[in-house]
Amino acid sequence: MKKSLFIVLMVMGLLAVYSIIAYSQPGYGYGMGRGMMGGYGMGPGGWVDVPDKLPTPKNSQWVEKLQEILVMEKDSLTQYEADQEKFNAHMPYIMVIPQEELHVRWIQQLFTAYGLNTNGKAQPIVQTKTLTEAYELSAKMEKDLLPRYEWLIKNAEDSQTAEILDVILIQSRYHLTMFEHALQAGNGYGFGMRRGFGTRYAMWPGMMGGYGYGYRGMIMWIIFLIVLVVAIYFIVRAIKAKNVAGQSQDTPLDIIKKRYSKGEITREEFDQMKKDLE
Repeated sequence: MKKSLFIVLMVMGLLAVYSIIAYSQPGYGYGMGRGMMGGYGMGPGGWVDVPDKLPTPKNSQWVEKLQEILVMEKDSLTQYEADQEKFNAHMPYIMVIPQEELHVRWIQQLFTAYGLNTNGKAQPIVQTKTLTEAYELSAKMEKDLLPRYEWLIKNAEDSQTAEILDVILIQSRYHLTMFEHALQAGNGYGFGMRRGFGTRYAMWPGMMGGYGYGYRGMIMWIIFLIVLVVAIYFIVRAIKAKNVAGQSQDTPLDIIKKRYSKGEITREEFDQMKKDLE
């Protein structure tokens, strides 16, 4: 029994160590990467580092298209944040918003690397009336981005820019899929998700594959493991105590039979004790 308990505790300890190591690495789970203000962006594509210096694009039309898509990304981010707050909706916004923040940041960094300034006027927020309407608008906004990113990637003048935009394109396709799935699943999509502190998001252990955002998700996962270990320990103790109690419930006749089989008493003593008990 002690050996079994040791094995259980060892396994759970290894899981806890694995969780700590996994959460400390960028790229944990399904393409998680560092987000703005300590948050994380989760989804395909992962994290990119924009160089401090890149060749300034010679194609003025390409630069205009990049500026246009930056404005669209900012509008999408503002719209998603407003709709999430208005309808108290968790999924898919808590998956999408951190990456939208990254998209805006990465494109702004591209302009800085080119030595160019950004401009463009943001559009006012659309006042959606229902969550379904908000999902439909979000899907449309993501769908409008895709051909623009494809054109920019195809006509990029350097490979690093193309790789960065390709990551954003992959994530934007993922966002579109999530909003379309939200429309199919209804308003209960992603029930059980919670928002953490600041721009960090946390997912309770075991939900949606057990992925967590930021440090709060890691802490909750570790607490879950500790509780599980303690529960297993007390269950094992209870089973062991039950077995011991079962062994101690032998009848007097059973006891003298065991003593006789062990040679502790003679045949005459056994017969006499048995007679006394009867």
